[in-house]
Amino acid sequence: MSIMPMHGVGANLKVSSGKTELKMRKKVEVSEMALKSLKDGVYVEGSLQIDKQTGMLTFKMFNRKAPKHRKDRVIALLEHGWLKASSQRIKFYNSVNKDIGTRLIDLAMHRELKTAMDALKAEDYLNNV
Repeated sequence: MSIMPMHGVGANLKVSSGKTELKMRKKVEVSEMALKSLKDGVYVEGSLQIDKQTGMLTFKMFNRKAPKHRKDRVIALLEHGWLKASSQRIKFYNSVNKDIGTRLIDLAMHRELKTAMDALKAEDYLNNV
């Protein structure tokens, strides 16, 4: 038994098994976005199922796009790093050269952290006014 697509409107199938040929015509409900993609020549992945409410064949296109990532908002640019705010987190980054020694690294990191905290307090104060 072989199934061959036919030209025309709708989903036409020409089913042949041996000598007899049977022509079937089925309507498939397709969303506008899927139809636009098909017209543009794009391969569309999805699922074909019978809608329980209407009883029609329905094609639902898969949504493969990842959610868009919003860029973090810079609160303060520091001497050796930055302080940023995302939708859920406050991010602090600090990078100091090892060659200056442990004591100076400690002082530089504490100074950067104090500057970042002051900027965060100022940001919070401005948002609550």
